[in-house]
Formats: sequence, C-alpha cells, structure tokens
Amino acid sequence: MLAACGAIHGPSSAAPSLSPPPTPGAALTATDHGWTTSAAIGTATRTIDVTVTVPGPISVDGGCITSLSAWTIGAGNLRVQASASPALHCGALTTRSIPAGRTGDFSAVIPLPPPGTYAVHGLLRTHLPIGAGMRVSENLPVVTITVP
Repeated sequence: MLAACGAIHGPSSAAPSLSPPPTPGAALTATDHGWTTSAAIGTATRTIDVTVTVPGPISVDGGCITSLSAWTIGAGNLRVQASASPALHCGALTTRSIPAGRTGDFSAVIPLPPPGTYAVHGLLRTHLPIGAGMRVSENLPVVTITVP
C-alpha cells in the first residue's frame, strides 16, 4: 500500500502554516521551509493518506527504493504504524529532478492505527551530492492527527 510518485506542478502559493483539524480525523497540513505535509484519514480504505509537496530545485531518489516513507508516533514516543516498503530487490535507481519554480507531490499510505492522537513523521529521500556524509532519518513537517 504505497504510492511514491506524483506530478510536478507550477509555483505554489501555499504560505507557511499549521491548520488544526476542525473535527477529529479531518485532514490537516503543516508547512516548514516551503515543504508541506498533508495527512487525512481515508475512511473507506482505513488508512492515513500522506502527501508531501516540495518546491524545486530539488532532486529526489526513486526507482526500486521508496521516495517517501511515513509513520505514526503515538503515546510514549512509540512508532505505531508505517507505510509499506517494496518487497522487491533490484538495482534500478533513479533521480527525479524538480526544477526551480515548480513543485512535486509525493504520497504514502499508512495503515490506520487504533483510536488516539498521533504525530505523522516521514522521510523524503532527497538526492545528496557525493561527499555529503550526513544521513537524515526524517525531514518532513510533522502533522498531528486524531483517529476517532
């Protein structure tokens, strides 16, 4: 249950924001440094649908690796659910470049955890230049969502 590709769009007019959900389980977004994370409960699919929009210029790794991974953290800072990772092994790696002035969307699906309040965290695998020795474990704006 994972979708890790999307479209490239023109300039985004989204201003940095954090919007609280009007009702438990409603969609909400968080924006930080131009990156926007949106999370919504898919009631029919019993999932949390996560979409990340990033501005260019940026290069994102893809192919046989998942471009976007997302997970929920519940009470006691315990990871509760995570998006699926591909169960295949291959050497087909790609880099998707998003040019300046455009945005790209990436999505992941998390199985719905039990009722409660969760922080949705994630990692968009950006392409680091050779010699960049630091690995990042997460880089998305965190969204808090309530599962009724």
